[in-house]
Amino acid sequence: MARNQIKEIGFAQRLNEFKERLSFQSTYDFAIYFNYSITTTRKMLKGEHMPNVAFLYLLKNQYPGLNINWLLFGIGEMALPGYSDDMKKLKASVKSGAKSQV
Repeated sequence: MARNQIKEIGFAQRLNEFKERLSFQSTYDFAIYFNYSITTTRKMLKGEHMPNVAFLYLLKNQYPGLNINWLLFGIGEMALPGYSDDMKKLKASVKSGAKSQV
């Protein structure tokens, strides 16, 4: 397995964990919520593609408490310190179908 594939798989596992934490039932719903390509999102969730800056911006814009170091490199926790309550708010907004205002 190539070095880049190892990085992509770790990223994919963490992106899937983020998706599951927010209770998205499908890749389609996850991609649409963050206003991103369904095909590219599916590839990222499978470990076939790494994110670009636009995707990271969309995630961070909707959830400022997301720890990008955790998402990309597995360093730290999913939520930045002081943002754990925001994760609950975002999850609630996802369940209600509303965009996050966190």
